[in-house]
Amino acid sequence: MEAFRAVMERELHDTDPPLTTIRQPVQAITTAAVRALGTRTPSTGSERAAHVDTPDLVVRGSTGPAPTKARDPAVF
Repeated sequence: MEAFRAVMERELHDTDPPLTTIRQPVQAITTAAVRALGTRTPSTGSERAAHVDTPDLVVRGSTGPAPTKARDPAVF
């Protein structure tokens, strides 16, 4: 969230090239959180339920082709 806030504050949302990012399923995440809170009781308050959602990869202009040859890992 901090990175998003920084981008919006600096009005950097029109980058060139457009940045590849992920889209998180916010509705599914919030629904799962509310359900988890609704099922908690004093006797089960410390138990945690696992919830996994898969974000969507949004490929934009900042993603290049895969390298064609192995690169030297010492070179950044």
